[in-house]
Amino acid sequence: WTEMLDKSQTHLTEAKGTLDNRIDLYLTTLDELEADYETFFADVQTDLDDLTVTLDARRTEVNNQFDSLLSQSSQNLVDRGLHSSAMSSSINAGIEERRAKALTEISEEEQRLKADITLRKNQIYVDVLRMRAGLIDSKMDLTNRQQQFLAYQLDERNRILMGLFGFVERRTDSG
Repeated sequence: WTEMLDKSQTHLTEAKGTLDNRIDLYLTTLDELEADYETFFADVQTDLDDLTVTLDARRTEVNNQFDSLLSQSSQNLVDRGLHSSAMSSSINAGIEERRAKALTEISEEEQRLKADITLRKNQIYVDVLRMRAGLIDSKMDLTNRQQQFLAYQLDERNRILMGLFGFVERRTDSG
C-alpha cells in the first residue's frame, strides 16, 4: 500500500507538473494574443489620425491653389487696366464658387470617410471585446481544469490512504 501510495503520488505530481506547464504555455499565448490585438488597435488609431492630417493638408492645398488663382486673376486685370471694372468681382466670385465647391467635395469625402471609419472602428472594438471575452473564458476554463485536477489528485490520494487504513484496520497479527 505504501509503495502504491508513493507511486500514485509521484504520478500525480508529474501529471500536475505537465498540466501546470501547459497552462503556463496557454496563458502566455493568450497574453501575447491580447498584446498583438492591442498593438493592432493602436495602429488602426494611428492610421485614422493620419487620415485627418491628410484631409487637412488637402484643404490647405485647395485654399492655396484658389488664393493663387485670385492673385493671378487680380494681377491679370491690373495688367490689362481693368482692375476697377465689374469684371473683377465677377471673376473673383467665380473663383470663390469653385473654391467652395472643391472644399465641399473634400468635406463630403471626409464625412463619408468618417462614417466608414466609425463603422470600422466599431467593428474592431466589437472584435476586441469578443477577443477579450474569449480570453477571459479561456483563462477561466484553464483555471477550472486546474482546480478539477487538484480535486482529482486529492480524491485519488484519499482513496489510496483509505484503502491503506482499511487494510491496516482489518489486519490481524498474532502477538
